[in-house]
Amino acid sequence: MTPPAPAGFDLVLRAAPLPICLLDGRGYVLAWNQACEDSFERRAASVVGSSLADALGSPSDHVAPLVSLALAGDVVRQVRVPGRRPDGTPMQLVVSLGSSGVRDQGGLICVLTDVTAEARVEHTLRTSENRLRKILQSINDTITVLDEHGHSRDGSGSVTTILGYPLSFWDDQDVFALVHPDDLVRMATLFDEVKAAPGARARAEMRIRDVDGSWQTIEGTGVNLLDDPDVGGVLVTTRNVTDAKRTEQLVAGQANILRLVARGAAIDPTLLAVAELVERQIGTGSCGIVVAEPGRRRQVVTPHHQLAGDLIIALGATLDGAAASPGHTLVSRSAADPALGAVGVRLAEAGWASCWSMAVIGATTGRPDGSITCVFDTDRAVTTWEHDVAAVAADLVPSPSTAIGPSVAWPPWPCSTA
Repeated sequence: MTPPAPAGFDLVLRAAPLPICLLDGRGYVLAWNQACEDSFERRAASVVGSSLADALGSPSDHVAPLVSLALAGDVVRQVRVPGRRPDGTPMQLVVSLGSSGVRDQGGLICVLTDVTAEARVEHTLRTSENRLRKILQSINDTITVLDEHGHSRDGSGSVTTILGYPLSFWDDQDVFALVHPDDLVRMATLFDEVKAAPGARARAEMRIRDVDGSWQTIEGTGVNLLDDPDVGGVLVTTRNVTDAKRTEQLVAGQANILRLVARGAAIDPTLLAVAELVERQIGTGSCGIVVAEPGRRRQVVTPHHQLAGDLIIALGATLDGAAASPGHTLVSRSAADPALGAVGVRLAEAGWASCWSMAVIGATTGRPDGSITCVFDTDRAVTTWEHDVAAVAADLVPSPSTAIGPSVAWPPWPCSTA
């Protein structure tokens, strides 16, 4: 039988405003104050003599180890345990246990706090945060917080899948180091303008380098929340619009070239327009177009890159000659690929690491009339989009042989230009 609590100590317990109970040397309830009765809806008469776990409606494996620790001389501070009211309603409790200091009792004093309401709020907030996080991670938009220097501090959404970098990459990352050189000054100026006034907002498109070195077109909106204590940075929302912009530019480029053809424009500016269209679509490479004319060879490149004409002719002849069929077959090679032979050596010596080419088929002859060839300064695989662009461009290339004279066989051609 559990001995009663000392009368003086019992008076102190009853007067305490907090739920406090006294346990004996075995861990059974010796005293249960009024605050305990009010908080946990259990009268002292029904609780005294029972284990603390039973008194709280808690699983024994949650409470008994805490009691054992306290009886061994340790102080247990604010450990959360589950409990239940007499009607079965779940509770969340915080338990603190320590020596009671009562002579001849060898027991424990236990301070209890009902945190059910707080736990419910925490659960609601946690559920809401998890839901919001999953929503943000599932949409194409990303949210990134930048400090005043343009370094990323936090982010959510598909920021790692849009550009392919691991999540750790964005820890204190200087985002301006990823911006295309042609966009850098404009974006830095815009960022400074946003920082100049709390709440200032700006929207822009920029090209950002992804993990494989290609450029992605990103649409972003920045808001100055540096003075907001909950954010403390520039909040940037971004969306990858590369595919939409590429399609838009490809359609516009097609229309422009078709207008040139319809107006009977000379072949040189028409070929130049096709080469420029391809370069805008591939982003990181240089394009050369070769077509055959009776008695001479013609090679055209965009004005932004000077490619050796004989190298472009040799590459086109070698790659298109390796194609299984002369249709829309794009052949890609690394400069180090033995299949390129001496042409690969020349490609590497010119500073290029890889290339691809697609034959241009004569509209009336159905035979190869020339080639579209692109070279890259990195060793990279051809993309599906590049194949589609090359096929569109090959169909847009006008055939000089049909307007001027009989078709010239392709490939191979001598490695020289007119």
